[in-house]
Amino acid sequence: QDLAKSMVARIPPSPVRCEVLYAQRGVSPAGHVFASHAHPFWQVEVAIAGGFRCLAGDDVVHLRPGDGLLIPAGLAHGFRYDRRSRHVSLKVRVDGVAVPPKVIPLSGLTAWPALREALVTLVDHDRPDRARQHATGHLLEAIIALAVAPKPEHEEPPSIVEQVRTLVEHGENRRW
Repeated sequence: QDLAKSMVARIPPSPVRCEVLYAQRGVSPAGHVFASHAHPFWQVEVAIAGGFRCLAGDDVVHLRPGDGLLIPAGLAHGFRYDRRSRHVSLKVRVDGVAVPPKVIPLSGLTAWPALREALVTLVDHDRPDRARQHATGHLLEAIIALAVAPKPEHEEPPSIVEQVRTLVEHGENRRW
């Protein structure tokens, strides 16, 4: 809980607002198929052990232990469990962000390992208290804001002249 509190304290302000509707820790047997469906809320899936696939439109996303996936509201999706799998599933009402057209893998986020650990720790309780529910909502706000943020276009690295100019302007022209 301390890890979650410290992470929430560092989350920058964001227009994204989340309300956790449902959180579940689950175990699915090998070969289990969860038929394609859609719902008016977002879903976050985190693979804890085993492996499974999310089928969403033409996309197939393989989830292995540690991977996470953000499924936007209204997007039809289903799951196929390749082997016995443990997972965490959160259903979330999200405001303040445009709904992306496809699923978003979370494993590529810079801070995903720490965010995942905090999220799983918060949800991995038989009786979550109000503080945990509040922290989970804030943590999901940060995860979703990071996941849907526009990606900067590739920039060319500064030329050697620009690099030297920057060093000189910032007083870093030390003598050898």
